Amino acid sequence: TDREQLLGATDLVQSTGFLHDNPKVRVQMCEDDFLLKAEDVAWFRSTFGTNLTAYSEGGHLGNLHRTNVQETLVRQFPAAPR
Repeated sequence: TDREQLLGATDLVQSTGFLHDNPKVRVQMCEDDFLLKAEDVAWFRSTFGTNLTAYSEGGHLGNLHRTNVQETLVRQFPAAPR
């Protein structure tokens, strides 16, 4: 079905080799995100390693109002050349 094709095509697990410790990829996530299962959190940890910032709580984008989360996110992007 179209739904199954869409889900299969967007499954990040198929890109694990490319994403594994890729220095160009940074990820922030909340472990209590309602879209994630326990095995998803484990996959994020094993795939992104030190390129992952994991928060224990915050839900799905629910911690973006916190200053420390905002600062961490901004630090992950290099300064633009002037």
